[in-house]
Amino acid sequence: MSLLLRMMPDNPVLTKELRVRMRGSRAYWIQLAYLGLLTLILLFNYAAWQTSVGNSGAGSSTVAELGTNLFNYNIITQMFLVLFITPAITSGALTIENEQRTMDMLTMTRLPRHSIVIGKLLCAVSFTALLLISSLPLVSISFMLGSVDPVMVVSYYIMLLMGSFLIAALGLMWSSIARTTTQSVMYTYSSIFVLYIFVASAFGINTAVNAGFGQFGSLLHSLGASWFGTSFLGFQVYQGVGFGIICLITGLVCCAIASSRLETFPERKAPLLRGLTILLITIQLLAINTWWLNGWYHRGGAGVMAVVSPPISMLFYAACFMMLLVPTFTTGTLLPREARNFKKYVVWGWTSAGFKLGKLASGLSFMAFLTLYCIVLYLFSFVLVGKPGDMFKDTAAFNSYPSQTIRSVSSAPITPVDVPNGAPNPLPQFNTQAIPTKPAGGLTQIFIALLVSVIGFSLFCCFLSVAFGNRWLAWIVASASILIGLIAPEMSKVPQYMNSKPGFGANLYYFNPAQAIFQIGDSSNYYNNYLLTSKALLMGDTPMWQGVTASWFVVGLLSALCMIPYVRKQAKDTKRVPYEEMVSPV
Repeated sequence: MSLLLRMMPDNPVLTKELRVRMRGSRAYWIQLAYLGLLTLILLFNYAAWQTSVGNSGAGSSTVAELGTNLFNYNIITQMFLVLFITPAITSGALTIENEQRTMDMLTMTRLPRHSIVIGKLLCAVSFTALLLISSLPLVSISFMLGSVDPVMVVSYYIMLLMGSFLIAALGLMWSSIARTTTQSVMYTYSSIFVLYIFVASAFGINTAVNAGFGQFGSLLHSLGASWFGTSFLGFQVYQGVGFGIICLITGLVCCAIASSRLETFPERKAPLLRGLTILLITIQLLAINTWWLNGWYHRGGAGVMAVVSPPISMLFYAACFMMLLVPTFTTGTLLPREARNFKKYVVWGWTSAGFKLGKLASGLSFMAFLTLYCIVLYLFSFVLVGKPGDMFKDTAAFNSYPSQTIRSVSSAPITPVDVPNGAPNPLPQFNTQAIPTKPAGGLTQIFIALLVSVIGFSLFCCFLSVAFGNRWLAWIVASASILIGLIAPEMSKVPQYMNSKPGFGANLYYFNPAQAIFQIGDSSNYYNNYLLTSKALLMGDTPMWQGVTASWFVVGLLSALCMIPYVRKQAKDTKRVPYEEMVSPV
């Protein structure tokens, strides 16, 4: 550990944390239990293989299979151990300082706030790295048995190390937000559970054949391939390098949040947080877009089985990212002084000075800029793959679709179809009727729908912040509302698929800009595959981008109007002016 400390910059927090951790007996007991569990799993697998060989008489022909199984079980076990050990180290790192009344003394020193976060983060990651390195002798047994090469070991250990970095940063983030260690531990493990389900789904989708999933399968496969594939940003890399890069940048975002929470004026650290967010979106969207375009243009390659939709469908991820980021950047606190100069405050949020601060007024301008930036990334992706002339093409130009008609969904009841036992139920049978349709739209229409949706949702979040007077309550309500809008329509189709009965609530599609992208990407099958109830045709054959634009325009306008009485009420507040308001730039 002394050699490690000499190689790193001088950080008193890191020195103290490493000495406290490694001079006690707990670290060695954890390492013993870690290696002991891995050894037991290895012995059990070897005993099971020896028994099967004795019963079947397979002999040495299955040795290579044994090596693969030992390696897979070793990696899976270490993954779960990292998921449980790393958060236990960092989830209470900052809350314990508050509970023991030592945080004030720590912040009164000349040590920068980010050094506190970096010191505690590196201590946790270095201990996890020690556990991973100590397991290498057990992994080396797989080399002796064959079927495992060094590249595979390096790629999986990179994923484990970068995953531990992200988990440690996530624990520090919640430790800076929560008031007690118990709350921080609960928030951390809940977040890790959701993150694990999401990552495991992306990994499984990347290794499965998705030709039958259509457009949605292409989207899911592109995310998994950008993380766990052998191509990242157009370069050939080891498997899992993309996942490691995304984990590294996401962990830095979490560290930036934790560092800003320790500051007296956290809104002044907005440039760092917003810059890292832009970097994360840039890397992730370019990785997805380049994989998608290479699969689209180079037919016969590995990606052709999944890429069945035109490149314009790639904007689905941009729409989802924008709507999920809006509650984080457009919720905040409105001070009485800002309320008394509300018009000036709103205009100030669109200036360069306001853009640099994480104030409530600057969230709207930042999200509008981020929306435009995502469209620029989409266009730039064509330059990276050598097809700049195709960046403004619409769906018809890519696919040369002939003019088609769609099936209208009838309001007549659906008759269940009898199927043999064990056979899956077919899709409901609809009465078909050819109706004329308007053009679904193109890149310009997607940009309009996405920009209006982001601005409308941002105004809704601002209204919640002003009405509740509590940023976290506004964030929870806004996040829950957008998740309902994204998930509820899909869940409403489950009864229809399972029991051949009509779904419900599909009109919430008009609050999801991704649905406009779905329709533009595959307009001929959109109504059949997504809008499965007569309720969904509330606007008839109006293109989805117009319905989404109109819905969020109304929501944004109503939110702005309803915000005015609360702003006036806040402006009349005559309580003693706090120090934070006295130094407010507005």
